[in-house]
Amino acid sequence: MAKSITNAIEKGETTVNVSKDYLKPAVTVKSASFKAAKTKAIAITKESYVYKLSGHKITIPAATLASWLTMKDGKLTTDNTAIKQYLTKLSSKYGTINKTRTFKSTKRGTVKVKAGLYGWSIKVKSETPALSKLVLAGKGMSRTPVIHGSGYHNNGTDIGKSYVEVDKVNQHMWVYKNGKLVVSTAVVTGLPTTAHHTPDGVWVIWSKERNTTLRGKNDNGSNYASKVKYWMPVDDTGVGIHDSPWQPEYGGTWYKKHGSHGCVNTPPSKIKSVYDNVSVGTPVIVF
Repeated sequence: MAKSITNAIEKGETTVNVSKDYLKPAVTVKSASFKAAKTKAIAITKESYVYKLSGHKITIPAATLASWLTMKDGKLTTDNTAIKQYLTKLSSKYGTINKTRTFKSTKRGTVKVKAGLYGWSIKVKSETPALSKLVLAGKGMSRTPVIHGSGYHNNGTDIGKSYVEVDKVNQHMWVYKNGKLVVSTAVVTGLPTTAHHTPDGVWVIWSKERNTTLRGKNDNGSNYASKVKYWMPVDDTGVGIHDSPWQPEYGGTWYKKHGSHGCVNTPPSKIKSVYDNVSVGTPVIVF
């Protein structure tokens, strides 16, 4: 129509003929394909679509299902942008990846610990097409969405009963396994400076290595290479738990002038027990 109007103006005409601009719809409310799609859409909204998510059961409302259904090329399909938005909100509500935790510590009572790498969320990119397919199948569902991250439990727990606790104020580390204390040791955390402090957060042991060399830079710009027998990285900046035979003492205020570059320095006599009692995926609470 815009082209017809432009042509008329250019020719100085006082009327516009738009009869040729009308596009007859391929599908109308009287079309058999539309009627079939409508019948199927109504049937879909009557089915039960349930997500089992970390101890919760979330039923997708019929009105929400209906809002996702649309016609394209004469066929019933879903608005995947709307499904993605729904899943994103669901993930934000129930997921733990970006949430501050309330943690019952060993010596300092209940503390608030900000988010780290530990936590889970719905993998929206993968779950969107999966949910679309299930909705269009029209048979209902009861499923757990695709999850990524760490710490997902069907019963709704988060940190659980197996974890590592690093108390920077008390310069102490505890390892709990299935609710039982298996390691208790003084440690040396990072120098209390912006550059070398041990970062607070709920982190996760994402790897375990034996007999490796840790490399980095000292404050004066020189390189260092420290050989360790046990290495357990916990964050995404190079911080981890390892043995430190170069430290003459642990605990107390030693860290204030002799702290690490951020890692949790652990006595050689204790590190093997730590290593043996944790697995990849174990949460590490640092505060």
